[in-house]
Amino acid sequence: MHTMMAVSIEVLFDDTTLAVELSDGRALRAPLAWFRRLVAALPARRQRVRISSSRKAPHWDELDEDAGVCHPSVTWSTHGF
Repeated sequence: MHTMMAVSIEVLFDDTTLAVELSDGRALRAPLAWFRRLVAALPARRQRVRISSSRKAPHWDELDEDAGVCHPSVTWSTHGF
């Protein structure tokens, strides 16, 4: 049996939370405070994000920041934004 891995399709923010929407309908959320470069960046710079070519993580070129879905120090929540 072949299982397809969910990939990142969109990145969203509010004032305190980073959310990554996945291709299987889930949205993974983490406190923005876990990403020091994102916290320090102006909101306009946070919006200049791209999904990595592997589609596993958001990446901010000008901030040199990745928010890896599989990062070992991050426990993502799938509840409420």
